[in-house]
Amino acid sequence: MQDIQEGAVEAESAGPERPPRRKGENQDAWARVVYLLAGLAAIAVVFIKLQFSTDAVCCGDFDGYYHIKWSSLLWEGMRRSVFPPAFVWLPLTTLDPKGYVDHHLLFHILQIPFTWFLDLRTAAKVSATLFSTLAVFSCYWLIVRYRIRYALCWLIALLACSAPFLYRMSMAKAPPIAIVFMIIGIYLLFRKKYIWLLPLAFLFVWTYSLFVTLVAAASIWPVVVFWSERAFDRRSIWRTLSAPLYTIAGTIAGFVINPYFPKNVWLFYEHVRIKVTAGDFTTSVGTEWYPYESWYFLGSCIIAFAAMLVGYVAYDWTDRRRAARPLLLMIFSTLLMIASFRSRRFVEYWPPFAVLFAAFSLQPILEGVKNAFSRMPRDVIAELEPFLDRDPLPTDAARRRANFWDEPLLALVSFALGIILFFTYYQFTTLRGGGGSPAEAAVSVPHPLNKMAVMWVVIAFLFYCGILVVYIWMRRSAPKTFAVIVLSFVTVTLFINMQETARSIREDHGQHFYERGMAWVRDNVPEGEMVFNTDWDDFPKMFFYDTKHTYVSGLDPTYLLDKDKELSKLYEQITLGKEKDPGPIIRDRFHARYVFTDNEDIHNDFYYNALQSGWFEKVYEDEDCTILKIRDEKGEPPAEATEDESDAPEEGTDEPEN
Repeated sequence: MQDIQEGAVEAESAGPERPPRRKGENQDAWARVVYLLAGLAAIAVVFIKLQFSTDAVCCGDFDGYYHIKWSSLLWEGMRRSVFPPAFVWLPLTTLDPKGYVDHHLLFHILQIPFTWFLDLRTAAKVSATLFSTLAVFSCYWLIVRYRIRYALCWLIALLACSAPFLYRMSMAKAPPIAIVFMIIGIYLLFRKKYIWLLPLAFLFVWTYSLFVTLVAAASIWPVVVFWSERAFDRRSIWRTLSAPLYTIAGTIAGFVINPYFPKNVWLFYEHVRIKVTAGDFTTSVGTEWYPYESWYFLGSCIIAFAAMLVGYVAYDWTDRRRAARPLLLMIFSTLLMIASFRSRRFVEYWPPFAVLFAAFSLQPILEGVKNAFSRMPRDVIAELEPFLDRDPLPTDAARRRANFWDEPLLALVSFALGIILFFTYYQFTTLRGGGGSPAEAAVSVPHPLNKMAVMWVVIAFLFYCGILVVYIWMRRSAPKTFAVIVLSFVTVTLFINMQETARSIREDHGQHFYERGMAWVRDNVPEGEMVFNTDWDDFPKMFFYDTKHTYVSGLDPTYLLDKDKELSKLYEQITLGKEKDPGPIIRDRFHARYVFTDNEDIHNDFYYNALQSGWFEKVYEDEDCTILKIRDEKGEPPAEATEDESDAPEEGTDEPEN
């Protein structure tokens, strides 16, 4: 009955410590430890599986190569007592030696220990696995910490919330650390430990530019508290307003007490000016800043959308004393969802917070008896208080023991049924396609019925029904049976998301992409020379393999645009093949004699123009890239340029994809 009292008066959120644990609570403590360890193991298995689906640094883009290489260079600078070292590799952009700002500084420092014992590629993969595991585990820890029932079930929902979330969490980037900071910040708000928001915000600024999410959460919190507690005395108002004030103070300190101040302020302003816009971007930026196609976004994040819907429906506006936590998560996750509609990069934040919103909104319903007592008038609770402090009754102890086994049993049964359903799905896709993976089956022509597949589908269906019947007979609870069925389909979604994410990761460029081409550059291009790279997003991989040369554009096209708008426009015209005679311009305006270009179709116009102009000769080529050298004098086009002239694409047929 002590738990009923705590749920009614929110003693924990008010600040005082809990009374000493009673005998029945020891079992709860051990259960939470077991839940946390089991959750940590499950999360780690998922991200190890995804990360090592490829031998390259995961995934999608090459930014992870830049991050781990720069971490190693930071360490080399520290050993020479130079911190931070000069960044000399993009001299034509705002990231020149005088203007470079490392807005991931703490993230790069956190990566340094991994470079001591591992090669850089493995260091990036291991650190990415650890950080992504910690990100999801922090969300799960918040659920366990606040004793939300069926924690293991919520763990499945967290892992199944979104395929793009799993994909982007596997990248060797800073967003997983950002999620950890967000969870710590939300926990400090829940506990009203506002002063600790100051150092947290300081560290967040040093880690990643998404520190604005912490400022947003802290700014929302006073509104939530005033609405739920109706505490309008002067002391309560100032105490609550201290949350955003401490956060803003820590943010300002993070900018000012920074080796890159005041350049970091200008860089942040430039990011906001370019990226936060209602219309289209002023220049072509990375694909992560563009939205997903609507139907793909809905289908790949179906669990996150379902969680938001459940949270909206379950939220109890009448129970103000218990409304603060879910209300904060409602507003916060809704803002992240809206941002995800605008830009796909926010899908690495929104889905887990959608699940947290649903979990905290359903908490009163899942607690059952607590919810009933919390709705009693306060004077009635006060009259019952002497009786509520008594030792747990035998029936209460029995209920604790039942819950101790019931919650993991529900999760395990749901997980087992989900495995059976996924096996059925796999066999069904095999049945459609006549063999192979589900992805292959989806695009293949149906074959005659595979009798073996039909047999396995029938057997799996019988197993599913049999396990479900046994569970119904054991528990005799319609709500729990419904929950098991729903969660089994969530488990299927988890496995499908993992399968498709692992497939997408495997299809990305491999470990040795550009390695031979950049080895040629290292060995044949004089050290210190500028290399004209036709794609700004190739820079991280080029930088990873070769730090002896400088490059025209990299990390973000806005850095070249901000430094020199005319040069940026000229760069775009040349790389897209709109400039017929690019050789002299590259030599005189970009001060480069070597051109590194990938073999993608988007640069076909440039390639043909370059060869036909007579200014270029091809000095290296493989299946990944081509390297051209500008001649001292204009000559005859190479033979292949003349032979392939008729095959050149029409001007203006390609659009930039970056």
